[in-house]
Amino acid sequence: MAIDPATLVGKSREQTRDLLGEPSMVRDELPATVWQFDDSGCTLEVFFSMDLKDRDFRALSYGISAGGKPASGSEAAGCLGRIRAKRDARHTS
Repeated sequence: MAIDPATLVGKSREQTRDLLGEPSMVRDELPATVWQFDDSGCTLEVFFSMDLKDRDFRALSYGISAGGKPASGSEAAGCLGRIRAKRDARHTS
């Protein structure tokens, strides 16, 4: 199922985890924390920054690549859909 990647912006870490599952890697790139998700040659990085008003980390931006090259449009949506399907498969097994 394809998902519009723009819907990630503004989500909390908990909301992102609910949508995509556990990240394959987490790293700090101060002042951001980056969550990375991978599936079938497709990589999604979600950049979280502290929202001082909510006192919680929120997704500020994201980057998607397929085959090592930046992905956009339907390719990016399909990539995000595969990452979510991977999460769904883990929940049903």
